[in-house]
Amino acid sequence: MGKDYYKILGVQRNASSDEIKKAYRKMALKYHPDKNKDKNAEEMFKDIAEAYEVLSDKEKREIYDRYGEQGLKGQFADAPNTEGFSRPNGFKAYTFHGDPFQTFSQVFGSGSPFADLFGPAGGASGHNGHFGMFSNMDGFAGDGSDGSHFVSFSNGFDNGGHHGMKQDPAIQKELYLSLEELFTGCTKRMKINRKVINSMGLESREEKVLEINVKRGWKEGTKITFPNEGDSYPNRKPADIVFVVKEKRHETWKRVGNDLHYTVSVSLKEALLGTTVYVPTITGDLKNVVVSDVIKPGYTRTIHGEGMPLPKNPKRRGDLIVKFEINFPKHLSDQSKQLLRNALP
Repeated sequence: MGKDYYKILGVQRNASSDEIKKAYRKMALKYHPDKNKDKNAEEMFKDIAEAYEVLSDKEKREIYDRYGEQGLKGQFADAPNTEGFSRPNGFKAYTFHGDPFQTFSQVFGSGSPFADLFGPAGGASGHNGHFGMFSNMDGFAGDGSDGSHFVSFSNGFDNGGHHGMKQDPAIQKELYLSLEELFTGCTKRMKINRKVINSMGLESREEKVLEINVKRGWKEGTKITFPNEGDSYPNRKPADIVFVVKEKRHETWKRVGNDLHYTVSVSLKEALLGTTVYVPTITGDLKNVVVSDVIKPGYTRTIHGEGMPLPKNPKRRGDLIVKFEINFPKHLSDQSKQLLRNALP
């Protein structure tokens, strides 16, 4: 059936643009994870953002109204009202960017509507990029797991003349990135607020912006190190600050190495007789995959060169692996069973 974006925002199908925006603002504030600690709040917050992204865009809304979520996302084999359908010229499958905080920032602006609730720091820890000394200037975080690459940003000198001093342990901060950001590359700016000690031994606070140039194809676990950017203490070398790349979970593709995996559902009839499926790519195009084979459990097709850029050679890309999931009928009539007995070997 797909998601009901109108129900998610609590508006009628004939709602105006202003009504949709007003509904988004109301629902986003209600379910923002910095305010709502319910275990389902984050998922609802994401759905609210996706619903607004679609319904506030005239073209996306028209396609959604006619063909539902599946049609909007290029899954025409599963979409309603697609008999005799031909894709409009220039149509690109919609994929939610995966960052509901980006949508929130675009609607509410850079200022936090929770300033009165959480004070001048700008939010509760964990969701808006604050933890201790850090503030993410480019958006909010998501989820992921560990990896192993390493990048160091340094001016080639030991900041502040700390040779021979004992150094505090490195401070690690997770840097959550979407597949789209890792595909295209981007720049992230992280604002830190650190303690510094001047030549007179007086302490003060200093704000500094660390710029991270995310390269195409970086993988989860890539580490970006800024030497000696931590808090200063007498007779100690400031700690390094290390950002560790984490991939946000994506609703359309799953990254496996340099490949992207996409799962499509087909009926038992399609599995036996063949079908054509439309596969969205990370660049926004659709690839028609014609299947004349009998689709068995575990059946896959490969679209070469439509995966993620290779980190060491971004001009080359991995593959897009299409995995087929067969939807078996829940019930068969006696007549249907007999027909199958006669037809199948």
